Amino acid sequence: MPALGSDKRLKITTAAFIGVAVAVIVWGAMHQSPPAAPAGLAKTPVAVKSETRPETRPDTILNIQKLLTRLGYAPGPADGVLNARTELAIAQFKVDTGATFQVTDYEAVLTALVSAVSAEPTR
Repeated sequence: MPALGSDKRLKITTAAFIGVAVAVIVWGAMHQSPPAAPAGLAKTPVAVKSETRPETRPDTILNIQKLLTRLGYAPGPADGVLNARTELAIAQFKVDTGATFQVTDYEAVLTALVSAVSAEPTR
């Protein structure tokens, strides 16, 4: 008959063993050298295209900010600088109007805003 408490020691010993085994496996995976390239493949590096924002003209952003403000959105200061508040206001305008433009196509955004302002009733 096992001694009282030996079951608890067995569980602790098993848990410690598993912890060490996992640590060894992880360490081994981290220190492996990368697999060699298959024969026949070129070893020259391949250029990877990075995702960047399209270039925006400050006057386009300034006009977008002014029109968003006129329509009751809060794009932040009308300074021609694209910021998170301006992007959020563009996205909200798109949702509110059901527009189909891409939020990063600023010329299309500007066109949609001009149309929306033109459709406003005169005061």
